[in-house]
Amino acid sequence: MDFSSKIAFPDTLFIQDIDGEKLIYNMQENSYFALKAISREIWEYLYEGRSLEETLNILLEKYDIDREILERDMESFIHSLIDSRLLSLEPSEQHS
Repeated sequence: MDFSSKIAFPDTLFIQDIDGEKLIYNMQENSYFALKAISREIWEYLYEGRSLEETLNILLEKYDIDREILERDMESFIHSLIDSRLLSLEPSEQHS
């Protein structure tokens, strides 16, 4: 996964915080996720407009975790969100 990719969110998301969970529902696709703990934190950073790389670096500074493990876990999480059509990745812009 290219961690410099831009994240795009569909306009059809309904997002709500309930009892420490972030509930994300895509009204068009009828798919949802309930996020807790680190997955909620990753979502919030990305939804604020941070890149995958920025999010990765923030979490590496915040938690005592191996970079490769975090990259693998984030990649798996992002793919599950893509499969549920809760976000998409766009190629990063190359400057010439």
